[in-house]
Amino acid sequence: MSAPPVRVLCLAGVLALGLPLASSAQTSDPYFEFITALRLEKAGDGKAALDAYERAAAAAPKSAEIRAEIAAFHMRGNQPQEAEAAARAALALDPECVEAHRVLGLLLGGTAERMREAVGHLEKVMALPSGATDVQLQLTLGRLYLFTNALPKAIEVLRRVVEEQPYIVQARITLAQALAASERPDEAMEVLEPAAQTDPRVGLTLAQMYERAGRGQEAAALFGRLAASNPGSREAQMRYAAALLALPSPDAPTRALTVLATLIERNARDTGALYLQSQAYRRTGDVFAAERAARAILAADPKSVSGSFALAQVLAQSRRYKDVVDLLEPLTSASATRTDNTLNLLTMLSGAYQAMGNWDKSIETLTRAKALAPDSGVAIDAYLIQAHVSARRFTEAATLAEAARTRNGDDLRFTYLQARALFLGGSKPAAYALLETAIASKPEEMESYLTLAELYGNGGRADDGLKLLDRAAQRFPDKTALTFRRGAILAEAKRDVDAEQAFRQVLAAQPDNGPALNYLGYMLAERGRRLDEAIDLITRALKTDADNPSYLDSLGWALFKRGDLADADTHLSKASDALPQNSVVQDHYGDVLARLGRYREAIMAWTKALGGDGSDIDRVAIERKLRDARGKAK
Repeated sequence: MSAPPVRVLCLAGVLALGLPLASSAQTSDPYFEFITALRLEKAGDGKAALDAYERAAAAAPKSAEIRAEIAAFHMRGNQPQEAEAAARAALALDPECVEAHRVLGLLLGGTAERMREAVGHLEKVMALPSGATDVQLQLTLGRLYLFTNALPKAIEVLRRVVEEQPYIVQARITLAQALAASERPDEAMEVLEPAAQTDPRVGLTLAQMYERAGRGQEAAALFGRLAASNPGSREAQMRYAAALLALPSPDAPTRALTVLATLIERNARDTGALYLQSQAYRRTGDVFAAERAARAILAADPKSVSGSFALAQVLAQSRRYKDVVDLLEPLTSASATRTDNTLNLLTMLSGAYQAMGNWDKSIETLTRAKALAPDSGVAIDAYLIQAHVSARRFTEAATLAEAARTRNGDDLRFTYLQARALFLGGSKPAAYALLETAIASKPEEMESYLTLAELYGNGGRADDGLKLLDRAAQRFPDKTALTFRRGAILAEAKRDVDAEQAFRQVLAAQPDNGPALNYLGYMLAERGRRLDEAIDLITRALKTDADNPSYLDSLGWALFKRGDLADADTHLSKASDALPQNSVVQDHYGDVLARLGRYREAIMAWTKALGGDGSDIDRVAIERKLRDARGKAK
């Protein structure tokens, strides 16, 4: 609403008092003082203008309009406290004073209570014909509706503004925010798309919405256009690089590195760009460059948590778990307060302890994280339960999982964790019953079928597992995960021909499915069949995950079966270092070492096998090999 109508309204209020008009330099005539104030304000003499407004108010003590104009004057001068006081004084004289309502509606904010009051003031103004056409008031009211969670009203007001004034960028952005908050993301993005190519603010908001909607390719493309049109903007380049790193495509990290190289060339101490660079190098498998970038962060800022986190990620990817512990333990032990960064570091530290087989420290670390953040959500709970399962403390794991299920009834991951803990602890019927109930209550959750089928297979009920997967296939006809689980159950039951058929069906649909390549290759190697093909399959699996210790174990075992002892030693030694508690891996490595005549090392490996997780090994056979090796090692 423009200034002249406000002045007319205020003047009308003054004249309605029936006071005489005069022309002296300083007079008790409110009309003269009011006109003088307008002239002085226009001339830029704010102090004299305010004095004139105050004289007008003194001359017309019952005029709400003059006090409302004083409020507007203070608001224009960025004096919110004075403006609010004057507006409230006006409303005390006349509760229907439109200008006072307008000032308070535009002015109030901060707390939810004040914003709700502002809404009430603006709604009074909007009820008038002049208010209903005032774009500024409509936009402000729409934002207040959004902030106070009155989303249908916000959408109605803001959509009208966008339709009438499509060039107002903030109206589009606020309308999109209201639609997104109303869980109408597609409509929100449609509102922004017409202006996204021409206005960077709209483009940025739309790209962020694409990200949240899982439309990563579109987000990256839009961030890329914004970066290209703003080559000097660090924020634009950083957002583009981060969007690229969120993509699953193999070339995305390399493209991100190109973007980041320019930023780091401008500022070699740009810790944000260095962090993304470390992540990108990790994605490409260049752990040496990733470590160099992470250490550059710490060189620029030795106290950088993101630098420590990036370095810990690189060390963990390189299976240097002792180095992870040495890095993170001092940082986390000094943390007595909760931050998201501290929780991330504690979680990573716990994982390093688990990889080293130090279950007590792993559980202790997660317990510290839980104590720092008792309301941290489900992630820490899930990690803590899994740590107990890995430590073979099945009773404690089941108890923790049941408590977590009570707190988070809709989160099925705790049902799966409890079922596994019960199964591994010997309570197989209880585990089956828990998952059968989960399927009956939520038949749309495919993971429930997969987990129960796996436990059926591990429990010697292969046919029950296969029948369950047949049921699931009717509900989820295009899911290769079901076919993979079928192959695993058949392999466990020694039904090799059918298992191979299932795995090949997965690979026909997904030729680069690493788990299927590895499982089929290992199955062939374990049976001593078609070893060249087994090695080829596992090698292809390693191309999808070069440092996966399970894949390294499979390849080493296949090479051992073929008689390639040196190559088998190379791969199995890496797997053994990465999985010191995996009994099968240690058993395999012991066999290779014994064949090479390195009996003392073989004894160490088999001893680790007996003291490890104990899964899928023949303890009697290992003890026999140990006795034989001790005799030869003398």
